[in-house]
Amino acid sequence: MTVYEEKGIEKGIEKGIQLGMQQGEIRIARQAVMEVLELKFSSLPRVIKEKIQCCHDLDTLKNLLRQAVLSNSLNDLKLP
Repeated sequence: MTVYEEKGIEKGIEKGIQLGMQQGEIRIARQAVMEVLELKFSSLPRVIKEKIQCCHDLDTLKNLLRQAVLSNSLNDLKLP
């Protein structure tokens, strides 16, 4: 195996690790949003759960978490 091939493999591994970490952050953010909403409003409509689960943008999920903490009703949420 050449040095270039080894570097390519290393870059691929690094990219895979970064992607895995990013996916983990997104999963945790989704769980946090759902947990806050369930604590505040008991049960959540399926459509809200699905919209949260379909969100793949970390910034959007962070914004939803802030909204969840500050909202007085589920209607206050600006879901994606």
